[in-house]
Amino acid sequence: MIHTLAQAAGLFTVPAIAAVGALAVSVPIVIHLMSRFRRRPEPWGAMRFLVEAYKKQRKRMQVERLLLLLVRCLAVLVAGLALAGPLLSGCGGAGGLGGWLTGQPGGRVVFIVVDDALSTQTREVGGTRLDRLKQEALGVVEALEAGDRAVVMRMGRPPVMVTDTPTTDRDALIDAIRDITPRYGRSDLLAALVRVRDAMDEQGIREGQAVVVLLSDFSRSAAYLEETLSPELAGFGDRVEIVTATPAQGTDNVQIVSVTPRRQMVVASGEGATSISAEVRLRRFGGETLGRSVMLEVALHDAQGGVVAETTRTARWLAGQRETVVNLDLPAVLDAEATRGGRELVLVAQLQAANEEAGVDALPADDRAVAVVRLRERLQVALIDDGSRVNEAPGALQPWQWVRAALSPMGGGASGVGPFEVALLTPTAVSESSLLPVDAAVVLRPDQVTAGGWESLHTFAQRGGLVWVFPPAVEEQGRWPQTLVRVFDLPWAVGDVLVETPSEEDEANLEPAALDTSVRAPLVLQYLAADWREKLGWVNVSRRLPMATPDEDRWIALDVSRAGLVASDHPVLMASRPVGSGTLLLTGTAPDTRFTNLVVRPLFVPLMHDTLRGVLGDAGRLTPIVAGDRPDLGRGWRNAGELVWSPVFHSDEREDDAAPPSPVMVQTDGDRATVGHAFVRPGVYTSSASAGKTQLLGVNVDASAGDTYPAKPQLEQWLDKLGGWSYLEDRRSAGNVLGTGAGPRDLTWPLLWVVLGFLLLETGLARKFSHATDADRPTVVGRAWGALSGRGTADPVTASRPEKHGGAA
Repeated sequence: MIHTLAQAAGLFTVPAIAAVGALAVSVPIVIHLMSRFRRRPEPWGAMRFLVEAYKKQRKRMQVERLLLLLVRCLAVLVAGLALAGPLLSGCGGAGGLGGWLTGQPGGRVVFIVVDDALSTQTREVGGTRLDRLKQEALGVVEALEAGDRAVVMRMGRPPVMVTDTPTTDRDALIDAIRDITPRYGRSDLLAALVRVRDAMDEQGIREGQAVVVLLSDFSRSAAYLEETLSPELAGFGDRVEIVTATPAQGTDNVQIVSVTPRRQMVVASGEGATSISAEVRLRRFGGETLGRSVMLEVALHDAQGGVVAETTRTARWLAGQRETVVNLDLPAVLDAEATRGGRELVLVAQLQAANEEAGVDALPADDRAVAVVRLRERLQVALIDDGSRVNEAPGALQPWQWVRAALSPMGGGASGVGPFEVALLTPTAVSESSLLPVDAAVVLRPDQVTAGGWESLHTFAQRGGLVWVFPPAVEEQGRWPQTLVRVFDLPWAVGDVLVETPSEEDEANLEPAALDTSVRAPLVLQYLAADWREKLGWVNVSRRLPMATPDEDRWIALDVSRAGLVASDHPVLMASRPVGSGTLLLTGTAPDTRFTNLVVRPLFVPLMHDTLRGVLGDAGRLTPIVAGDRPDLGRGWRNAGELVWSPVFHSDEREDDAAPPSPVMVQTDGDRATVGHAFVRPGVYTSSASAGKTQLLGVNVDASAGDTYPAKPQLEQWLDKLGGWSYLEDRRSAGNVLGTGAGPRDLTWPLLWVVLGFLLLETGLARKFSHATDADRPTVVGRAWGALSGRGTADPVTASRPEKHGGAA
């Protein structure tokens, strides 16, 4: 009932006057009732005849009085409604007469879609683009017609309804628009329109009843411009009225695309100095024809926000260049407590405020990027070997001894000095529990690993471990290569028979197989890149397993131009492949002097160290997380509980003082850990795991959303696929957005004419029902009737009652 009254009140500009007019209807009724109060009769002689005449005409006179009363009440009611400023919202739509007939209250449903993506934080004169869009949205609310309902939506990824259902409450709509805060990702108009279509189906909104107002800066970074229009939206603009804001003017902007540590995990042994290497990538929009430089600040923070190391660099662009990269090393002095137990540091890169003052940056929100670096005191390495002698030459080192000497020359025990703690693990004892405390498993006797052991190694790799397999330094290899390929599901071809490479003593025209020095160093071995080719040139191979892998998995290859090799000989010596969150490495020759001279060459030690550090430094690395994402965090976050945004890494005075976002809950499903909802705000999130260890997670703005230049041609082509649409500027203002529909009509003057008609009708009826007529003095109506009928001036009313005088028959 209350909802119905509210809908009815929306039909008037001054509902109070309409209410007063409705109450004033009671005045004629009260007068009518008071006139019926009985008075004590005073009989006199002639009264007898009047009473007899009254009794004969009483029923007719009662009907006449009620009809006269109805006309007087209607005149008062319509006069009150006319003064209240009634509006008619079209008879064919949901409002007005059509709305009452169809049972759908109000007028059309207006979907106000406001873009709150990263690019709308671009500064303009008087505020930001988002401020301007919100003002336009408020103008649309003010222009709503009587009975219109509206919905407020946010276009930033993922689009959401700010108001759950269409409403006529303008105050609620205004509050919803004012409460919109900026997001840090891309806009997604395609998903927003799908949500509008779904809402129309849910609410039973028919075609022609909806108006969609799109308020956006329509920057080139919009996600929907890259997507194909879904079939269900084809012709959507013919079902609804679509009105869009004009794309914003382009503005120059410089952003930090990313800050990436060379290694996410750094081994820092005990107390002392270490170095954190990082790459900062920057991008600019606009000004490509001019050379330009900006100042960049990079700092390394501990988990409490304290500065461990910092530096300032200059990033420069050449004319026409859009992106540039700054490489740097941050020397940091750490105490033993910082590295013990796997502590974490935060790398923060940001542009100096002076860049904004110089007018080269209009979007401060993408001037910062963060990354988390984990510190480890030592890496745990298991050498899977039974410790038996396979090389019987006097004084010869066994394969596991070569590897242990390369990783930990001082012995490698728990008390040893160095970045690696090495221990022997019997091949038959390999299991998930035995691999749980280690970071890497170097398999030197794969021929002795059981079927269950291979499954455990596969699970170990999937969970982020490194499995590095060497062939055993024995003649009989067995079937382990086939087991490896099957268990790890590898697209590799690995033989199970050793290939002998002829030496100079066997055939003078052939040499031991050399390594291909034209192959670049893998990314994780970038520290060896400077002298990679030189070190490869000192290595040759006498015995190996034949291996063939895809090019992207190949790390080290043999030189097919020497030793009589051809491509069909599978000249791959070392290959790598991701397995879940971890990595599998396979080297085609054993670390034994009978197989290769690698173990006695300068390449062996740095190859072992940098491979373990580099691969494990990237092991479990998350895909860069940006605001708006709901990532899979991996097994390491299973006990995180909730992630809380940390303000200690965001003390920049340029940042807004918005309230911190709500904590993000971590949901666990087996080995997977996902977040309950998307990250709203970029920054560093902290979590205290069940074991009491604090974990840090870096979330950045979506740099792909920072393009501050419009995509007007692409936008128009995209909207044309929807069907009909128009720019807001074609309506001159937001107040005219709804002016082309069935629109409100002011009924004040038509109703006043109706009031005049009722007054004239009341006058005529009052005179007629009074029966005060005289046949000798015909009325104007009587004279007109006589002229038309040819009967002189006889009154058609009184002609049949010539004896009426004084109101009695």
